[in-house]
Amino acid sequence: MVTMKISQLLITDTIRVETQTDAIYLISSEAERFRYMVSFGDVRTVWDAEFGVFRVPAFATKIEKYTEKKMRDCARYGCE
Repeated sequence: MVTMKISQLLITDTIRVETQTDAIYLISSEAERFRYMVSFGDVRTVWDAEFGVFRVPAFATKIEKYTEKKMRDCARYGCE
């Protein structure tokens, strides 16, 4: 498994990177990379070829908690 920091990723096209929720952040320029790093830091990523996204192992716990809360809300209020 190869890991790379956000600052090391080569931006030749739009890349997809996890956030701390179920959202995916799209980066296609140095400005967008900078905004991501301001929000989330220069985190280590792992490429997930199955879904075409850079995963951030450091966010796994936060994503899991977010997903659990979201599922509870959907069970209570319904989802679209």
